[in-house]
Amino acid sequence: GRLALATLFLATAATWWYALAPAEAVTVHFFDAGAGEATLVESASGQRVLIDGGPSGPVATRLLSDALPPWDRTIDLVVLTNPKPQNLSGLLEVLRRYDVRAVAESGLTADTPEYTEWQRLLDGRAVARHTLRQGMRIDLDGAAISVLHPAEPWLHNVRTGVDRADTSVVLELEAHGQRVVLASDVRARAVLAMRDRGVLRPGTVLRAPASSGVTPLTLLGEAVQPAVVVQSGSALELGRTPIPALPDAGDMRALRTDLDGTIRLTIARD
Repeated sequence: GRLALATLFLATAATWWYALAPAEAVTVHFFDAGAGEATLVESASGQRVLIDGGPSGPVATRLLSDALPPWDRTIDLVVLTNPKPQNLSGLLEVLRRYDVRAVAESGLTADTPEYTEWQRLLDGRAVARHTLRQGMRIDLDGAAISVLHPAEPWLHNVRTGVDRADTSVVLELEAHGQRVVLASDVRARAVLAMRDRGVLRPGTVLRAPASSGVTPLTLLGEAVQPAVVVQSGSALELGRTPIPALPDAGDMRALRTDLDGTIRLTIARD
């Protein structure tokens, strides 16, 4: 397949995109959501999967408004990879303002005001709810999203912050022969487990959040061997080491949403 990367600086560019995009293209928007994560996948026929929403409702809805046509406010699936506020808070406003058809999460809960409001909003809407586990697959037009993590045992005996991070949902998007690994807030222990289970395959793009730190990012890089790494979240705000400090990066291209803004990946058939 043909892969193209572009960094968007003007909201008006999104309008031109709908006129110029290849008919069979699958598009991934790596949003600049601040100290958190938010990624939008659009299939060839316009199916939409929003993965996390970042820490701010107004920012999340502005990013979606920039990316989507104003007459269409439908999101087919929202995936919450981890119920921490940096991923969840923006989704609260998305639920209020968009027509969300279904949500999926790992089943990990949180004793926070944000998660309580998340549950309240879902209870008041006709939204299908799903629990994600390793091996599940979400089929889209021209693409598929596979769940790489967590496996069932990881949801038991969650006691520490590291335990909670290691239950984060990790996904792989495959389209037109390209693979995009969407790694959430997992630490080294979970990455090693995925490697040992053989679910991490060589891919084209790795999206890794700044909050994972250098060690899990290095392990992910060794397993996925990506041509491009996109780091979402502000490394400075999260107190983490940014991608340029990653050792042995070789020819890998590193992009950061906190520096480059929203990054759009287009995967089209040759």
